[in-house]
Amino acid sequence: MKSREGATIFHGRNPNALFIDVLKTILNEGHDVAPRGMPTKELLGVTTVIDNPRERLLTMPSRRTNAVFNLLEALWILAGLRAVRYLAPYNKQFLDFSLDIDPTPQPADFYKDSALRDAHTNAPYGYRLRHSDPEIDQFKHVVESLKADRDSRQAVCALWDPHLDSYASKVKDRPCNTTLYFKIRDGKLHLTVSNRSNDVTFGLYNVNFIQFTIIQEALASILGVPVGTYRHYSDSLHAYTTSPWLGVHERVLVGRPYDFYTECSAKTKTLAFRDLSDMDIKLSCLFANIDMLNAAYFEGQDIRNFSVPTTNEANLVGVYMVGTLLLAKAFFLMRQRSYMHAAETIDTAFLYVPDFAAMAMCQLKEYMNAREYKFVLNDFRLVFMDKHLKEMAPLFQDE
Repeated sequence: MKSREGATIFHGRNPNALFIDVLKTILNEGHDVAPRGMPTKELLGVTTVIDNPRERLLTMPSRRTNAVFNLLEALWILAGLRAVRYLAPYNKQFLDFSLDIDPTPQPADFYKDSALRDAHTNAPYGYRLRHSDPEIDQFKHVVESLKADRDSRQAVCALWDPHLDSYASKVKDRPCNTTLYFKIRDGKLHLTVSNRSNDVTFGLYNVNFIQFTIIQEALASILGVPVGTYRHYSDSLHAYTTSPWLGVHERVLVGRPYDFYTECSAKTKTLAFRDLSDMDIKLSCLFANIDMLNAAYFEGQDIRNFSVPTTNEANLVGVYMVGTLLLAKAFFLMRQRSYMHAAETIDTAFLYVPDFAAMAMCQLKEYMNAREYKFVLNDFRLVFMDKHLKEMAPLFQDE
């Protein structure tokens, strides 16, 4: 950490290199505030600098993430979607915290009630970035600005809308992240995100790094340049000091650190698109399949029979898309208690998105007893994960 004249900067290779130190700093040095009556430790004006944005996932055993939801939500944003039905089955809390419908519908309701099919939150990032004005796709603006002038300082995206987000608007969901700044420097695409309010545990390290580095990587591929540095400015970086946040903080601070990207030799695949049209076609294909998968689950179908594009088709559909669909299928297989099929599906996803698949294997542990889980890791044939299991052992062990 560097601090000068009231500014605080955390700089590291990836989120795993920083999270514990950042959390400790907030809890030990943060000021006591209580917005909306919620006791909080807060640091103002914090910048986080990540050197390797493609190493985007927090992979600590003591801070298990919902890897399936996190990846799916990031691609949902990239696609410019806003209907919550795509995400609802994977994270019920997402609906409770952000949807302005009382009472909050159950995930199945979005597939059983046609009136809810297009229900959406007030501030879906992707929709605001790409469709809030029918004549403006802000990603297109970024790409065209930087293609016309590689040194441009005008590749800016806005998320805050004063018409929708004012105090007078009685909504649950306002954008915490307000502005995105893209620049090409030293031949690389750098991204700075400005944020008004950042929960360090459930926001910045668990969600925001994934969301915005995926946008950064996607647009870098379209521009034909490598991914550069990711900077995240948090006007308020904070940690809540009541339940359930306090329990998570305690587990993190006594838990073992583990960095998948430095301790596992599996290589993460590149998120690559030729242009925005290619990106939209592939994402459209992904979410058409997600829609069918969700509907099949709520209709009570056996998810083992749901077909996912094969390895040979992955290059056409996109390896990230296939990996995401496999993890979504595995999520429902866990729900249907088809644990060995879930493990097999996660293993196949490891070929495409190894970091997210490793964390999905941690999620599987929450559904199985110790004997079953030990069998999966030690005796069940995991084709793609097998040679990496020893490297990932700390991730799957009990705390």
